[in-house]
Amino acid sequence: MDWRLQILTRTILGRIPFGNRFRELKRHVFGYRPDPDNLLNTVENLKQMKSELEALGRTFHGSSVLEIGSGWFPAIPLMLAAEGVKHIYLSDQTAHMDQITFKATLDFLRKNFPDAAHLQRINCLDDIPASYLAPFNIDKIANKSIDYIISRTVLEHIPAEQMIGFFQALRSRLAPNGLMVHMVDHSDHLEFNDKSISRINFLTWSRRQHAWINLLMKEGGNRLRHHEYLPLFKLAGFRVLSEKTFMHEATYEMAKKLKLSAPYSGMTPEQLSVLTSIYILAPEEK
Repeated sequence: MDWRLQILTRTILGRIPFGNRFRELKRHVFGYRPDPDNLLNTVENLKQMKSELEALGRTFHGSSVLEIGSGWFPAIPLMLAAEGVKHIYLSDQTAHMDQITFKATLDFLRKNFPDAAHLQRINCLDDIPASYLAPFNIDKIANKSIDYIISRTVLEHIPAEQMIGFFQALRSRLAPNGLMVHMVDHSDHLEFNDKSISRINFLTWSRRQHAWINLLMKEGGNRLRHHEYLPLFKLAGFRVLSEKTFMHEATYEMAKKLKLSAPYSGMTPEQLSVLTSIYILAPEEK
């Protein structure tokens, strides 16, 4: 779908009265079919996050985990159940997951990961050590109770000016030696459904255009590049223990040709072509 049409569609759907209720009824009537590529990428991203943790001598086993922005399909909590987590809190600003999306995700994972025996013993959310907090209220999380705060493709939707305060609020919930693990997708998400544009097409928009599009779609996409997160983490009181980047070669070449808006026009192709990052953060010692 053309990226402009995507913006129009999301603008309209986001303003339909009782839109969430309508989507819920639609799922009950037509079911829910997860995006296979998205789910497989989610599982692969979790493996990458685990690998980065293991390089630091850490695992999810026996830990309490808070997932920020769990979304419609609980792939990460279902796979973490096999890791022996003590408890995992799923969270969203608005409730997205329900029994229909849970079952659709579970069925997909069972089909694609037949050797994951733990999936056969699960039928509903109550079968794993999990709680769903939606709308998310940080006051529901006790201080110093969470070993890992994790997210996948969430930070890029938080405006930069809000991220520092959000991280500062989360910090007190981390247990001693607790860590945050965040995977960020720095690409233009409209490209997912419009392959005619580059993965950094949104960097050609002016600040004003970007602000209007965010307002229309009711999304907080921030367009931050990998290196721009680092000072925000520091201001929020966190130090970076590990940062893993994935550069996209085609985007590296495209960045040399596109007419980009400021400040991206002043960045290097190397900075612009990092499309995925995994950050592991620890609170700064006071």
